[in-house]
Formats: sequence, structure tokens, C-alpha cells
Amino acid sequence: MCKRCPRKPAPKSSLCYRCQRLVKIERNPYSYWYGVNRRNANRRAREAGNGKFWYVSFEHYVWICDTTGYLALKGRGKYDASLDCIKDELGYIDGNIRVITVGDNAKKGKKYVAWNWITKEWEIVTGPILPKTAGDDPF
Repeated sequence: MCKRCPRKPAPKSSLCYRCQRLVKIERNPYSYWYGVNRRNANRRAREAGNGKFWYVSFEHYVWICDTTGYLALKGRGKYDASLDCIKDELGYIDGNIRVITVGDNAKKGKKYVAWNWITKEWEIVTGPILPKTAGDDPF
């Protein structure tokens, strides 16, 4: 049994994987979440091929977290905090990240499915949400 909970401990450890993660977060939350954000950004950049790799220094990340309260406010809900690139073409670099809500970050670009007539396949396309004009509504 794990020292902190009734789960089975990880190999060569007295703690389960979940408790090991919680201990890392308790000891140094900045380091833990910096690594999570860096790994996720680099994974998304490799998968999408968009080149938005993580080049934010640890010191700048800690400064962003302290000035905005990012670690306390982050999450997946519409009004939770999210890291965003100010200029998407620059990617995640010092001075080009800001904290905005998840909802506002989602509004920057909308994913939709479109038929590619050249490849004859469906594709997921990301594009900006266009503002509605008076002539857009057919009713």
C-alpha cells in the first residue's frame, strides 16, 4: 500500500504514481507546471507542425505566474486562466505570452471540418471566427 493512500505503490517506490505527482506539485509547483506546459506545447508543435515550440525561460514563467496568479486560476473551464501567444507567428517565447481565459483563447480560432477537393479527404481546419454582419443572417 502507498504511504499516502490505499493504492498500489509504483515499482521501487513507497508511493503510487498519483501521490508521486502530488508530492512534486507540493514541493515546487512552478517547476512542475513549467514542465507540463513545455511538454504539452512541444508535443502540439510536433503533431501540428506549426513550429510553436516552448522557448520561455523558467524565470519568465515564474514572473508571469506571480504577476497574474496563473497557477491558482488555471483550468479547463470557460473562465479559467490559459497561456496564450500574443503573436502566434512568434510562438512561446519570453515576452510573447499572456494569460487570458480559456473562452477567449478558444474564440481566437475555431476548428471545423472541411472537404479538400484536391486530396478528396475531410480535414480539420482552423480559422478565425468572423464577425457577423447584417447581411449574413438569411432570416
